[in-house]
Amino acid sequence: GRAFWFLCYNTKVFGWFHKEHTNMFPCGFKVWAPCPLLCRWFSQSSPGEGDSLEGGSVLELGSGMGLIGIAISARAKRVVITDIDPSVLRGVTANVLANSATNVSVETLSYGIDTAAKFREKHGRFHRIIGADIVYSSKVIFPILE
Repeated sequence: GRAFWFLCYNTKVFGWFHKEHTNMFPCGFKVWAPCPLLCRWFSQSSPGEGDSLEGGSVLELGSGMGLIGIAISARAKRVVITDIDPSVLRGVTANVLANSATNVSVETLSYGIDTAAKFREKHGRFHRIIGADIVYSSKVIFPILE
């Protein structure tokens, strides 16, 4: 299979749920527990299954370091990885380049109806929209659903 390389900070040092990490780094630099599980799940689904990504387009919301989007890029035709934090997006770009994921683009996207409409005009619709641990505050729930 294909190996993936990722830039992120060491979760053993900072702990999976250690609250102090948010004072030192943007939360998007942390690899949260569900991320590796979703990478494995998407990588192991069989072509033709209902969740198949073969040849489709995928939007990843609140990507953090982009691990899921890059893992999915091995099967999808097009992947757009998004986050709101510019420093996190620089890390995602480094991860995309390190993995030679040529079918992946990295974009800024904040949650909400106004930015969603402009984003859809530029990128069109997607077969799948994914996100892992994207609700970090109760204030983002409604904008995500818009």
